[in-house]
Amino acid sequence: MKFSINQIISFGFVFHLLAAFYSIGHHHCDELFQIFEFAGYKLQLNLASDLPWEFAANMRSGIQPFMVYTITKLFYFFGINNPFHMAVFIRVLQALFSFFVIFKFLKVYEQKFASENIKKLLWIFGLLFWCMPYFHARFSSENFSASIFVMGLVLLFNSNKTILLRHYLFAGILFGLAFCIRFQIVFFLIGLGAWLICVQKIKWKPMLLLSFGFMMALFVGYCSDAWLYNLNTLSWWNYLSENLFAGKANQFGTSPFYFYFSETFLQLIPPFSLLLLAAFIFYFLKRPKNEISWICFPFILLHILVPHKELRFLFPLLYFMPIVFCEYMAHLNSDESKLKKIIQSKAFVNLSLVVNGILLIFFTLKPADDETLIYKKIYDVVQGEQAILLYENRNPYNQQAGLNYFRKPEIQTIDMAQKKADLNNQNTYFFQDGFTEKDLIIKQSKVYVRVYSNFPNWIVYFNFNGWLQRANVFSIYKCYK
Repeated sequence: MKFSINQIISFGFVFHLLAAFYSIGHHHCDELFQIFEFAGYKLQLNLASDLPWEFAANMRSGIQPFMVYTITKLFYFFGINNPFHMAVFIRVLQALFSFFVIFKFLKVYEQKFASENIKKLLWIFGLLFWCMPYFHARFSSENFSASIFVMGLVLLFNSNKTILLRHYLFAGILFGLAFCIRFQIVFFLIGLGAWLICVQKIKWKPMLLLSFGFMMALFVGYCSDAWLYNLNTLSWWNYLSENLFAGKANQFGTSPFYFYFSETFLQLIPPFSLLLLAAFIFYFLKRPKNEISWICFPFILLHILVPHKELRFLFPLLYFMPIVFCEYMAHLNSDESKLKKIIQSKAFVNLSLVVNGILLIFFTLKPADDETLIYKKIYDVVQGEQAILLYENRNPYNQQAGLNYFRKPEIQTIDMAQKKADLNNQNTYFFQDGFTEKDLIIKQSKVYVRVYSNFPNWIVYFNFNGWLQRANVFSIYKCYK
């Protein structure tokens, strides 16, 4: 490979920052409604009745909402009220923290590989695999808790005799925080605990320090829950009670046991996804005493057994995937099989680099979701006190009563079909949902001029087979006399 490891790390750092700035929004709505909107409740932007049912059930951790609340208050102190600036700042912090964690984690395992090419592959996969910068920039419970958990592993696996006991205490705190933030991390903890006891034969003093650190973190989680819900409660216990005992999660759909295999095969792009699946199977069979096998196998198995499945539940495995994959590649290097010849062929390598490069650029630079782009542009474009935003067919805020953190409070949305407002032409706008190439339109005998569109006018010349009519195209118009 032409690039050095230091150059690969530099490229990875740049792409992580780009993802933080450009992949605005959220991968799943839980990141929006159960973190930012929960913080919005404490900021008095929301009412408790506006929030999703999980708030009434007291079953989501208060740690991330508290962090958003604190950062928002800090921005308010400096006179910055734009919530999208705050979200960018949070994504940058998360991307930098994730980058630091994966950097330290790969440093621990880099020395296990003798081949320089495998070492480079390890860094490419860990920092520049097409979904890594995108995932690492997400302030979701899946990524934030996984990054904290892996940082705890770095302390355990990279410790030395002079600070060993201190590392166990700090690692216990990190494991506890990871659990409080996302309770499914307990599946990682079960495997790690079993490995420490059965394979490492951990002494009682380090185990005591781990446990004490974990309990300290549970107390922090309890305090954050009390702050969020204004009562003494344990969100992790409420989560278990609602989803495990009451089966609430199953009401949102159940999937067969093979769901994760089929979805991984499709979402990670075949035929490369086949190699990743094969790598994990190889690792579990050939590295049965390895700590990663003990950590990841229970995590995968227990998620398979849970009826309600979503692929994002397995996202924390992305931190371990570079090591597992490179172990598999190192194994193939020592084998004279047809698979090795195919993988090392110039055609396969070039195809892999091109496909990964295209996907990496696409997912790094595109918004994480289309709706947040709409909210941001409305916030930026619609100006003035008591501004009115008219719409037809679809409310741009998707009629989400609890979506207030990213709204500008001065904007009133009105359905043009339901109500003919007494319009102030200076501060009246119209939201056009769907494709139209017209820069000037007339609504209710008033003239509206387009001030923003997420697609340029010339795109109409490439509207083959009417794809623009099916795309998420929108425009914002301003009313003029």
